[in-house]
Amino acid sequence: MALGAYYRSVNSRAIAEPEPQLGGLGTQDQFAVQALREILESSAIKPAAVVAPWAVQDGSVDWRSQLPDHNLMLYPVNDAHMREVERSTFGTPLPAVGILTTTPVVLTKAEESFDDTPYGFDQVEAVYRLDDQKAVPTIYFLYWGRHREPSDAGGGNSSLQSASSMLGGTLVFPLELARTGQERPHPAVGFELALSTQLGQQPSAALPASAALVPAPATAKKVPWWIWTAVGGVAAYGGYRWWKGRKAG
Repeated sequence: MALGAYYRSVNSRAIAEPEPQLGGLGTQDQFAVQALREILESSAIKPAAVVAPWAVQDGSVDWRSQLPDHNLMLYPVNDAHMREVERSTFGTPLPAVGILTTTPVVLTKAEESFDDTPYGFDQVEAVYRLDDQKAVPTIYFLYWGRHREPSDAGGGNSSLQSASSMLGGTLVFPLELARTGQERPHPAVGFELALSTQLGQQPSAALPASAALVPAPATAKKVPWWIWTAVGGVAAYGGYRWWKGRKAG
């Protein structure tokens, strides 16, 4: 099935474009998201997958299941893309990134992978692809990193691609999308059972191997100064919710 098919024409049905989820983003963060979309589109880079959350890791070994109230479109990115976003927005970074893996990683290793980078480890979500039609879909693991505040300790300019390689994953930018109500059914089996079963039989279908294989970005035009002052609640092309409320519950 074609990437992003759940939001266009899908074999026997068509699903409406989702509404963006931008309420938690400030204006500058929205410009950073927009800049990334333009950079990726200029390089003909398409989403790696559209996924739905299934569970959040709660502590070192436990998971908390959840019913998805949003979807995530995952774009493969690399360090060059991240630098180009900041250049084209006069220094505004992406608010968050993710590292997607096909197997879970020891939590302390996940935390350490973000050391000395501009992003600090935030949390782990278990997700599944919406185009996976198996009754029990393959579980993927999304390790979130949020951009550090200037006062945060442990930051640096180390490569995020190196961090993703350390976890054996793919560096992605997750855009949050509204649910359409026409997605594949949420798995009926419990998450813990699905996870234990999968760990006994590793998944055979993986996402793209490495964001390092993504072409370097084309140069994007800087956003004119008058746009920054004229636009207040601009909507970027995709949707993404900031962290507030992610750890709640």
